[in-house]
Amino acid sequence: MKFHRAWVILFGCCLLQIPTGMYVNCRSIFLLPVSEALCLSLGDLSTSQLIAGVVSIVSLPLAGYLFLRIDSRVLLGGAVISQVLSVAIVSQANSIFPFYISGVLDGITTSFLRVYPIPLILGNWFSKKSGFAIGISSAFSGIFGMIGNPLINSIILFHGWRAAYLFLSIMMLLILLPVSVLLIRFHPGDVGLSPYGADKAISSHSAGIKKRRSMRVVVHMPPFWLLILGVFVISLLVSFSSYMSPIGVFAGYSATIGAWMASCCMAGNMFFKILTGWLYDRFGLNRSMRICLSAMLIGSGLLLVDSITARLIASFLFGSSMSFNMAFVPIIIRDIFGNHGYSTLLSYSSMTTTMGNALSNVLLGKLIDTLGQAAAFPVMLYSALLLAFTGSCLVLISTSLARLRLNVIP
Repeated sequence: MKFHRAWVILFGCCLLQIPTGMYVNCRSIFLLPVSEALCLSLGDLSTSQLIAGVVSIVSLPLAGYLFLRIDSRVLLGGAVISQVLSVAIVSQANSIFPFYISGVLDGITTSFLRVYPIPLILGNWFSKKSGFAIGISSAFSGIFGMIGNPLINSIILFHGWRAAYLFLSIMMLLILLPVSVLLIRFHPGDVGLSPYGADKAISSHSAGIKKRRSMRVVVHMPPFWLLILGVFVISLLVSFSSYMSPIGVFAGYSATIGAWMASCCMAGNMFFKILTGWLYDRFGLNRSMRICLSAMLIGSGLLLVDSITARLIASFLFGSSMSFNMAFVPIIIRDIFGNHGYSTLLSYSSMTTTMGNALSNVLLGKLIDTLGQAAAFPVMLYSALLLAFTGSCLVLISTSLARLRLNVIP
């Protein structure tokens, strides 16, 4: 079989996960050393993430508009520069204000690099095995997170947090700029190709669609907004993964156990992204979605069990919440609502995810600052279980109603 360029695009999209894996997923490592060095509270530092979320919400519709009209190399290259600057600025910070400026730049990067374009690009390039491609790509955020946690922690210990931020900014510039400008293309038609698998028979998933759905019809459907609400609730839950290491410490375990919990969460994130993508391609949406949501519920519940083993397993299963929002929601939208208007519908989902993550990070930081570690610990655990249950119910109900409304065979 002739080699298809789609696999090169997949490789490039995997590398584009470096900012998510080695910066976003490793933020918690910086919290204590930065707050102690600059005499800032965790709530103050979390505010920069809220700013990033607000900016991302505002800029995501613009990203959806521009990616359809401007060369993706220009947009991705600009987003890489924005990400590099956002990290380099805080490496020189002596107060909270550079973190706020960084939040603005990081919000732009979220829209134009980390959240929106990757599933859209892979959806354009893969007509067959799209679930597998999205799962593999997003799994690399977990792989880079597993690499980044011990690496960045070592740099902070031996050279300080400023050097760690500077290292990240230089590394992202040297790797991501060539990838985004030279390797990635938005659509196979840009280079005279067809999507991978386009010459094959229509998949059973697509065959289940009985009529075409316009974006205008979808955005007026209650089940779509019920799905968006479920995505928002689960995005509130996802932010708990950033506090997995502190949760271990709050439970009375050593910092080493806390670090292992964070690593298990990253491993689960990676595993479930690959697993659910593969399950979707093989068995369809229903089974793969239920497996992912079940793992998220069980993981949230096991966090309440006072056992190191149970909480390490819980951390691994909890990683499925990250895989759901990053990898599986785009699959749900394309599977149920179709390709027509997919980019706009995906932007709604991305805005919701970003807003929920930013809001939850601020609330968790304020909760710990206000109640203290001992009192905040049980509140965090029971809140996680409640969010997992509520979000799962909303997603399952919304997808079932949407199928009935659109006459889509599961």
